Amino acid sequence: MSHETAFPIPDDVETVESYMERFVAYLRQKNLKVTQERLDIVREVFSTDTHFEAADLVIRLRQQGKRVSPATVYRTLPLLIDSGLLRQSFLSSGRQTYYEHTLGPKGHEHMICVRCGKVIEFTSAPLEEALRQIAKEHGFRSERRRIELFGVCSDCL
Repeated sequence: MSHETAFPIPDDVETVESYMERFVAYLRQKNLKVTQERLDIVREVFSTDTHFEAADLVIRLRQQGKRVSPATVYRTLPLLIDSGLLRQSFLSSGRQTYYEHTLGPKGHEHMICVRCGKVIEFTSAPLEEALRQIAKEHGFRSERRRIELFGVCSDCL
């Protein structure tokens, strides 16, 4: 799966180190252990800007010689989601679960090519405004969203 970002990462984005600190604080708040395996997982999650599957994360960690079990990865991913540091994306017609970290711009959407699997991230001020207006008209407080457009990219046309 290839990946493109249609927006620059702003200068005021939090650092990986601050996200590590946030995850450690989250674990302590939940009375969960701060283990080397969990910290290795978090470092690896934030080492790339691409979407990934849990199995990919296990492979990347093992290639680095890290001793992290698949079970630990699968148990840690929901903790990262609950802490707000990771998002779940369903980016394939096969319904595989892909993840992406939240370091970087918020509120981006995805276009997914059904032929080659390319993922194109984009932002849209008019879309943001339309979503705010729709929520307001319906007395709805939006907490999170996921918009995915499936189609054919320009390379596959």
